[in-house]
Amino acid sequence: MTNHPIHFAPTKSRRLLGPIALSIVFILLMLVSLYRVQTNRPHGNAALVSSSSTDLPAPLFTATDSSNRLFRMQSLLGRHSIALVFVPAEGGASLGRWITTIEQQFAQPAGRVEKLVVVTSALPKQIRDALSAAKPADLICLSDPTLDIHQLWEVSPSEAQAILIGRSGNIAQRQRLQNTDELQSWLSRQGETLLPSNPP
Repeated sequence: MTNHPIHFAPTKSRRLLGPIALSIVFILLMLVSLYRVQTNRPHGNAALVSSSSTDLPAPLFTATDSSNRLFRMQSLLGRHSIALVFVPAEGGASLGRWITTIEQQFAQPAGRVEKLVVVTSALPKQIRDALSAAKPADLICLSDPTLDIHQLWEVSPSEAQAILIGRSGNIAQRQRLQNTDELQSWLSRQGETLLPSNPP
């Protein structure tokens, strides 16, 4: 008499065990992915505005300046104190008023902002038309028609905003501007607090 192995047919609970385990693994992977997305999200606009006393890293970007040359923000970070100003481009006259205010204030002898970077959604030619012949050498005007930089910094193209970046490359303060008078006042205050550039 030969002995034959006895085979047990899988029960219904055992057949369900495999799919249940896969579902649990899938859910765990989704939870891990959501956690990583949330913890790696950049700081939102509200956080940056309200956290002016904290050192937050300034987002990096590349853009075309008013002379159609490529500009990289990282070329200034860690070397200069930077005033980054977003201005709206609603009509040439409006852009011209913002640019004129910046040029006049930045040209003052008491001003100690080392580098001033202006970002607008206007095209390079529109920026050139708004600039005067006596544009300060350290004034950099960038064109952002695709709004990539605006979205990176979470600034609406219809609003004006001034951001101070220290030599450490971190954001020191951030302020929304209602008009050119507020911009002039903000730039004047920075001129009293920032140190001049180191000689080359």
